[in-house]
Amino acid sequence: GSGHVVWCEGVTHLHRFSPLIAEMFNTISNIATLMAAGYGLTRARRKRLPRAFGFSDLCLLSVGLGSMVFHATRSFYGEMMDELPMSAMAFGYMWCLKGTHKYTSGRTWSLVLAVYSLVVAIAWGSYLFYGWYDVFTTSFTAQVIVSALLSLDAIRLAGSREDMYLWWTSLSMIIVGRVFWGIERHLYFTGRCPTSSLELSFWLHPAWHALSGWSHAFWLLSITNIAHQARKKHA
Repeated sequence: GSGHVVWCEGVTHLHRFSPLIAEMFNTISNIATLMAAGYGLTRARRKRLPRAFGFSDLCLLSVGLGSMVFHATRSFYGEMMDELPMSAMAFGYMWCLKGTHKYTSGRTWSLVLAVYSLVVAIAWGSYLFYGWYDVFTTSFTAQVIVSALLSLDAIRLAGSREDMYLWWTSLSMIIVGRVFWGIERHLYFTGRCPTSSLELSFWLHPAWHALSGWSHAFWLLSITNIAHQARKKHA
């Protein structure tokens, strides 16, 4: 394929299960991502959440669909359909936090957003022009960490015990998922990709899809109260 990244399933099981789908299980595991997005979109509409929530879930839906295309075709365009919405989704996270923290309120919000945008633009420029995939992953990770830390502080100050529980659940899921993602990358780079779908390590990347998608859902649940408070304050 023309994508920047090759996954273990594409090495050991390329088109093994279908001539139309390059990586079968890396593709269909995104159903879990789509389910998380569907849950979030339904909830955002039912509870009339701020637009940022619906935007973030639409981005997750795009990530899931893009990831399906990417793993099914292993194409550069499929990869962009997966990764561009990821950065947009991370912007959505910051938007969700508008007014909930001193760093996402007033003039500080504009400054933080400008610096945030500049860093992401530089990272994407490096990725598209030089193919530096690690720059993209580092940038996205940094985007998520910033939102996670700001939300933790906001919940600590104005959230409930349940909000904090949901936040830690989200963090636990994304950490476990990221560890699985890293192990899969290590197996690929050391030439030790699992040769059978019966090996647990074969399922590392599919597990990443499920864990990251539902980590997103739990995080949005955790910040709902503080987002409502911010909206009432600025109404």
